[in-house]
Amino acid sequence: MMVQESPKDMWKISDNLMRRGILEALFEQNIMPIGSIMKKDVASLDHTKTAYDAAILMMKKGVGCVVVTAYGKPFGMITESDIVCAVTGLNMPLENLILSFLASRPLIYAKPYQTVEEVADIMRKYNIRRLPIVDGDKIVGLVTVRDLAMLLSPIPEILVCKNYASMDITRTIILE
Repeated sequence: MMVQESPKDMWKISDNLMRRGILEALFEQNIMPIGSIMKKDVASLDHTKTAYDAAILMMKKGVGCVVVTAYGKPFGMITESDIVCAVTGLNMPLENLILSFLASRPLIYAKPYQTVEEVADIMRKYNIRRLPIVDGDKIVGLVTVRDLAMLLSPIPEILVCKNYASMDITRTIILE
């Protein structure tokens, strides 16, 4: 004798399978090496350069931070916020502010083989939004809080579509 499932029961079964799949996917993402999602084009400057040089490089590359190097090795980091605070607090021109003085040190970083979960823990522990990825003495990438948020987002895709009737840009969520 075969038991027939009601539509309500079918939805419960389907919902449980979907939740299990999402949890498995999140687990797999947490154990993924950070090297697979890091941005590989990292802005860097020597510690003898100025805040002006860093600001120009950030504008050219469209980034919010620069890794500061000393003798070819990662040394520290400077962000847009660091530059703004230094300029307003010290009341000095950007050209007079040397990166070795301004850079946040010691440089907190991760290795490319560390997992997404380990990197998230480092960022949470030190309350940082951008984390360089270093292999040996070489900068190989950068991960941001936004990168992690996008990876762990429960929404599969967010597409920007043009609404031709009103000519407004609207966000449309596409669920699989």
